[in-house]
Amino acid sequence: MTDAGHHSEWLFPGYRPGQHIHPNTLMERLREIGIDLLGARNASLRALVKEVPAPLVAEMLGYSYQVTQKHSAAAAEPWSRYPRIQATRIMTDTIGIGR
Repeated sequence: MTDAGHHSEWLFPGYRPGQHIHPNTLMERLREIGIDLLGARNASLRALVKEVPAPLVAEMLGYSYQVTQKHSAAAAEPWSRYPRIQATRIMTDTIGIGR
């Protein structure tokens, strides 16, 4: 850590006071210590689509729906069925269908 970033509010402080580290510098440092950035990104997306429906992840992070849906399928989390199941159960309970 640099002296400029010692009391910084940034998680990854840069060399100038009040500035964050440049993304390319951070990328190079992570690669130097052996972190596979593509693998880490893919693992993070797959973990996220287990918790949040793929279309919402796409909108939050600026990905296409197709990309997040592929990650969802690879994570074996079929969120695409969730709203249909919930809507059917709510309608049945609300208007008494099937009683």
